[in-house]
Parts: sequence; structure tokens; C-alpha cells
Amino acid sequence: MVEVAVLREGFKYVLISQLLFLVPFAAVLAVVVLGVRLLDPGGVAVFLLFLAAVFAAAAVGFVGLYKLWRGYNAVLGSGNWPARGVLFTFVAVALYIAALPLFLLSPPAGIGLYLSSNAVSLVSYVFVFVLGSKELYDKLKVPEFHKAFILYLFFFLLVPVVVATWLMYRGLVKLGQASAPEFKFSTTP
Repeated sequence: MVEVAVLREGFKYVLISQLLFLVPFAAVLAVVVLGVRLLDPGGVAVFLLFLAAVFAAAAVGFVGLYKLWRGYNAVLGSGNWPARGVLFTFVAVALYIAALPLFLLSPPAGIGLYLSSNAVSLVSYVFVFVLGSKELYDKLKVPEFHKAFILYLFFFLLVPVVVATWLMYRGLVKLGQASAPEFKFSTTP
């Protein structure tokens, strides 16, 4: 059950990261609604909060993604698509980070790299979360994984993604606590 514990930890960190990413969205919404100018003292504070929240969420997210990669490989076997999707996520983040300074040097190139990072992010999302929840449900038959699969299909809405990640975490907690034979599995074929 160590494999499930690593995967559960990965989903816990990803869930925390998703919740932390709500802070910058709230800060941007507050700036827009309140009409705060970025150069005002309040605007600078909001911008610093935005940066701190983004970096905190990214750091927690990286830990979670690494644990997801290890957990998917342990539970589903090496070479599975959800684990490969985690690697695509790292590529997408690298493209996004490279796009930020490129905006200053060549805005069209920065936009192109940014759009490329979004395309890779969409592919990784499908692999890591949609296929991951489907494959875990097929293998382990935990109902929360099937519910999460359905919610992950509505990726364009933020709330279902957070709820689906919580369901995946809850299913893995349930799996870790279960002693029933239907929850026992082997990673060997």
C-alpha cells in the first residue's frame, strides 16, 4: 500500500496547490473590482501577494507532481500515460517560464511560446487527471475515481477540477484505510 500512499500524497499537494492558485485569482479580481491601480501602494501590495501566491502554489505543485509521477508508476506500472502526462506538465511549465522574458524581447515569439505551453498543458491535463482517474477506476474500482473522471471532463470550469482532485485524494485515503479484499491489489501483472 506504499504505492497508494505516494499517489495520495501527490494528490494532496496538487489539491493544496490548486487552492493556493485561487489566491492570485482573488487578488486580480479585487484589483479589477476595486479599481486599484498597480502603481498605487495598494496595487503594489496586491501584485506582491499575487507573486508570492503563484510561487507558493507552483512550489507545492511541483512536489505534488513529482509524487504523482512516482505514485502512478507504482500503482499503474511504469510507462503509463498518466505518469507521462506529469512529464508533459514539467515541459509545459518550462515553456511558460521561458515565454515570460521572451515577451519583453519579442512579443510575437513570447505569445507563440505561451500558446505552445497552453497546448502542452492541455495534453498533460488529459493524461494526468482525466486518464489517471479513468485508469485508477478501471484498476481499483473506487467510486470516487469515477466521479472525479466525470468532473475532470469539465476542465474549463475551475471548481469541478478542485472537487475532482479532492475526490481523488478522498478515494486514495479510503483505499489506504480499507482492509477489505476488494481493495487489495498487486502491481505485478
